[in-house]
Amino acid sequence: MQTSRLTYRFFWYVPLFIAITRCIVLLFLNFSKNTALLHAVVYDSFHHYYIAIGLVVAYIFFGRYMRRYGEILLALGVGVLIEEHVVMLYELGLHHLYRYLSVTEFAIQTAVIVLFLICSYLKYDGIDGAQKFRLR
Repeated sequence: MQTSRLTYRFFWYVPLFIAITRCIVLLFLNFSKNTALLHAVVYDSFHHYYIAIGLVVAYIFFGRYMRRYGEILLALGVGVLIEEHVVMLYELGLHHLYRYLSVTEFAIQTAVIVLFLICSYLKYDGIDGAQKFRLR
């Protein structure tokens, strides 16, 4: 019972962290136009998805010891990785698929968020409730 509750919350945390990360990025880009800080951050070789990979790896190795906060760290890592997927593709040499903050990229992230929310509903509300109803 505890595992399904953790997974259910995970499916809600990932879209939340994708949206929070996207809002922070958009606010930063909006309020730091034509500044040295924007230039330093955009052209820095350290990307925040490196931290996300570290969070996912930490969860893999230490997840059983994290108890309550493990799923939050995993969801944060996965959410940031999904939000930064264009940067990762660019660093892998796939430069011309689509651009960061483009309409295509926004559509893909929206589809991923909807997919996570549908999985949450089907896995824990719709299917489990339907199976319980049929067993009675």
